[in-house]
Amino acid sequence: MPVIKDAVFAYCKVDQADFKYGSKTEKEYSVDVVVPKAVAKEWNKKYQKQKAKEVDRDDFERAYKFAPPFEGDELYVIKLKKPAQYKDGTPIADYAKPRVLLATEEGNVDITATTKVANGSKGVAQFDEVSNDFGTFAKLKAIRVDELIEYKPTGGSSSFDELGGVKGGLADLGGIPEREPSEAQEKAYEEATKETSKSKAKKDVEPEVDPFGDELDAPF
Repeated sequence: MPVIKDAVFAYCKVDQADFKYGSKTEKEYSVDVVVPKAVAKEWNKKYQKQKAKEVDRDDFERAYKFAPPFEGDELYVIKLKKPAQYKDGTPIADYAKPRVLLATEEGNVDITATTKVANGSKGVAQFDEVSNDFGTFAKLKAIRVDELIEYKPTGGSSSFDELGGVKGGLADLGGIPEREPSEAQEKAYEEATKETSKSKAKKDVEPEVDPFGDELDAPF
């Protein structure tokens, strides 16, 4: 399978799918891959309907929250993504979901469910190539992280150590989620709190926002 080497990752949403650009129902897995200019030029020749974005150097750090990893007046960002559901709307099978692998001396370790990859991490991105009447597209397969920067939420911590132990509510459900809770979690939360509250409990969680959201909806 084809790969992108010397990749720098940003807005990695491989561990948990997020809503597709402009949709409130369909989700996708995605990662922004920052690459050198030469890689972007070759990429654009082959994937003409999925071209790398050019980002002004002066805007890059503001948008991605880390220093530009390559020289030049522009930085080049390739978005790799994969739908989180089949065409009939059912979620894709576990074996088909993209993975995050961490390179170690003992070999690659699957950290998809245990570690969040922060902007600026480095490694290799793997993708499937799909060709149809609309063109040739790259669909996210996996990323291997060779230099990991782990994402640590700075707000909305689920720890209340300074206040003592907590029982009931979300504490019985495994703590406050770092991202938007699932439908099942919301329902369980309502059940846990309906005896003590007359209003529906609501938890708004702000995920990292990609300021260069891709409007392209490739017909995979």
